[in-house]
Amino acid sequence: MIYFKNVPQYGDLEIEKVLFLFDNIPMIFVCRDDKKRYFLCQCVDVIDKFSWMITPVQKRLLISMMKDEISVLSAFKDSGYDIILADEVKNEIGYRKIPFKNIPLDELPDLDEKLENPDLREYIEQLQSTILPPIEFDDM
Repeated sequence: MIYFKNVPQYGDLEIEKVLFLFDNIPMIFVCRDDKKRYFLCQCVDVIDKFSWMITPVQKRLLISMMKDEISVLSAFKDSGYDIILADEVKNEIGYRKIPFKNIPLDELPDLDEKLENPDLREYIEQLQSTILPPIEFDDM
């Protein structure tokens, strides 16, 4: 299911796996684009409006996060790419790219927040068994 449409430089992003769900809203999830690149996504605001952080991410970083070896914050920070902030305004989503260091602290996950989701074992195994050459992202 396409979740984000027309993301600049990447096109449409489809949800591949929800990692954390709250009140039936995907809060932390993995998306893929039509080139099969991975994106880590986190809903950062559901009160005033819907807002998300999105970053391209390598598979090994996703696996480390899902195994709770690193925090969700570390996965965003260590992705090596600018963060795409997506904000829903009047039923449309606007995108802007900013360096990780410029993201307001109140939009970032807690420093030590980990997924702690034992139900991800099958997805981790699926990612580990898929041998693909590393996919390069264009510089943002």
